[in-house]
Amino acid sequence: MTEANPDAIGPDGTVRLRCYLPQADTVWFSAGGDGLAGYGHVAPIGIRAAIRLMGSDEATIRQLERRLRCSQCGGRRVSIVIQPDTCPPAVRESDGPLARAWRALICRRERGEGGQFIRS
Repeated sequence: MTEANPDAIGPDGTVRLRCYLPQADTVWFSAGGDGLAGYGHVAPIGIRAAIRLMGSDEATIRQLERRLRCSQCGGRRVSIVIQPDTCPPAVRESDGPLARAWRALICRRERGEGGQFIRS
């Protein structure tokens, strides 16, 4: 078993955003409403964009969750899920990971599955 780098975990017990940088081209964050009603508003956030939003790669996932709010309803109960980019490498190189995330989001909205933008 490999020991985890203790500096990779922030004071709130969650992983620091910088730990995701090596996978920034193959994973992204999915921010979604987590209220009692589970209101289903979801938005993709790239790893680098999350770091820019927080102003530091030392920020943690939980700090990012606390910073975001739903632009549709103003809800602040947000959860972050790490999403893999399942496209082949050639497609990733041609249009980038967030382009595919936006396409997936648009498909969800067309099916009536939420898909509202989340911002700070």
